[in-house]
Amino acid sequence: MATSQAEPLVPGAHLDNSHQPERSRLLPDLNQYLLGHSDLRIAFPGLCRRLNRVLPHQRAGVALYEAGSGHLRLFAQQVSPGETALPSDFIFPLDGTPAGEAYRLQRPIMVEDLRSPQFLCETTRELLLHGDRSGCWAPLRTSNNILGTLWISSGRPGSYSTEDAFLLNEVAVNIAPTLANQVAEQRIQELQKRLDEHGQEGHLGLDKIANTGAIGIVQWAEGGRFSNPNDAFLRMVGRTREEMQMIRDTSELTPPEFHYLLDQAEQELRELGVCQPIEKEFLRLDGSRVPVLLSACLLNKRSAPWWALVTDLRERRCLSASPPPSKRRSAAQLIQVPGHEGEDIAADSAAMRKILRELEKGAPTDATVLLLGETGTGKEVLAHTITQMSPRRDHPFIKVNCASIPAGLLESELFGHERGAYTGAQGRKIGRLELAHQGTIFLDEVGDLPLELQPKLLRVLQERAFERLGGTQTIKVDVRLIAATNRDLAQMTASGQFRSDLFYRLNVFPVRVPPLRERPESVPLLANLFVQKFAQRMKRPHLTILPETMAALERWIWPGNIRELENLIERAVILSPGPELRVNLDEMRIVQPDSTPPGQQTLFDVEREHIRHVLHDTNGVIGGKHGAASRLGLKRTTLQYKMKKLEISRH
Repeated sequence: MATSQAEPLVPGAHLDNSHQPERSRLLPDLNQYLLGHSDLRIAFPGLCRRLNRVLPHQRAGVALYEAGSGHLRLFAQQVSPGETALPSDFIFPLDGTPAGEAYRLQRPIMVEDLRSPQFLCETTRELLLHGDRSGCWAPLRTSNNILGTLWISSGRPGSYSTEDAFLLNEVAVNIAPTLANQVAEQRIQELQKRLDEHGQEGHLGLDKIANTGAIGIVQWAEGGRFSNPNDAFLRMVGRTREEMQMIRDTSELTPPEFHYLLDQAEQELRELGVCQPIEKEFLRLDGSRVPVLLSACLLNKRSAPWWALVTDLRERRCLSASPPPSKRRSAAQLIQVPGHEGEDIAADSAAMRKILRELEKGAPTDATVLLLGETGTGKEVLAHTITQMSPRRDHPFIKVNCASIPAGLLESELFGHERGAYTGAQGRKIGRLELAHQGTIFLDEVGDLPLELQPKLLRVLQERAFERLGGTQTIKVDVRLIAATNRDLAQMTASGQFRSDLFYRLNVFPVRVPPLRERPESVPLLANLFVQKFAQRMKRPHLTILPETMAALERWIWPGNIRELENLIERAVILSPGPELRVNLDEMRIVQPDSTPPGQQTLFDVEREHIRHVLHDTNGVIGGKHGAASRLGLKRTTLQYKMKKLEISRH
């Protein structure tokens, strides 16, 4: 979370314990209140009265994103008596404003003083003129879309803490579904009005308005089947009406990873008559994908079929609708992780398709997932995918790399600490587990978790409780744990380097992520993706990968997996002078240090082999008095850096 100052804040420092009961009652109270209101503009004053009891403010508002202008526009506001309201069409740009930062970063923003240089712009000057000095902003997120931001502000600087910002974020999560339904209903009402103007009922009027705009209209039957489209929808999916009529399997138009979203939407339509707008993709005949926003509700009866409005998102995402020219592999095999631009899963191998089928079953549960695989195979991307497929997708996703944080600080990072817990602990710190409450925590490199911290993590898994470092109060948390490692935890358990009881708790839903050499069919797809990514980033024209270059890429064993491929492509894009990608194939020579004659060994070979032998002698232990770092005369972090550079795993 971003703030307007660099120094750490003490969460909730301005509150006493008397506010805690009111805070605990706030979200249930708001949920009950919103059940009786479908129009957020009408409900907003009552919502602000309830919010004001816990988070006092002089102004509160909601700003919604406008795709046409690329700005946030004021949707609803509530001000204290005697204060001046903002203009009804007030604009919040995405760049340089707290509202825009909360929307773009998808996280709460707390600003102690709007006069700070960080957000100095015309918008904040206008807020200052209206008496605002500090505030909190939170994104309005649904499972597949970000609608805008919710904010509160005060006339005094430093009125809010980080805890206040996270509480407002929870409020925004509760408001967003009501707002999404309202937006969808307004779109459907506009459609119904247009149908009525043509003197038709239901879908009979669609042929009269087929060419009136860019919004696609299509009939949606149970099971994700789409029919009776207008011309705008046909242009999006690149099909004719005859081709649409020939579709018998929903997978011909909707990729499998979006089926669960359609199932959830259909359930909402049956129960409520309206569903939250969802972001999905349609498959074109040429194999490319079209990202769309799908809204639907019932018009004349509370049963299928329904009518859906489809908005093309290709311009917003700045993605090409056609596959790369080099080796036209189906882009349908490339699954983009929702909400994480640039993170993709190459699913064109049997192994990855099997993993995704398993995740469709395990992700919606709260089972602990253990991702096993070599470094650079995409375990973090899979963790994001699991979260997006789970009911916790609207809640925090917190990542902790157990290998990159010094052992002495890892406990404080995970569990937090109280003031005075150790020298330099000048205030209370909220740990990553608390920040992940009701969401997901991802423990990367969990095999590097020190033995002394493993019982404390085990207790979190068993009892959902822990104490902060230096504290006595038991804190209850509701988190889903996803762990990842490139080490053999079973072997570490047998050798006493990892607790067996913790291993069994982590190993509930194990997923082995195959290395790239076991799925060479993914190489062309990923290579084209990285070429497109870096060419766009460097403002270069599209580069073509020559067939002989692609063949060499497919033959390589990729010891560094996807990360090695990405780095190689990035260098090649930088160094390629013309329209063809020039890859230095000399970098891809297979090195066998064990069989290299002593007189021909390079410094790379000698250093790598020496570190490997020391790690073997210490059973993979890096830190500690008898660890490999101590024997080599190196710092623990220095050794880890060398191991990464030399592509050495601990086992």
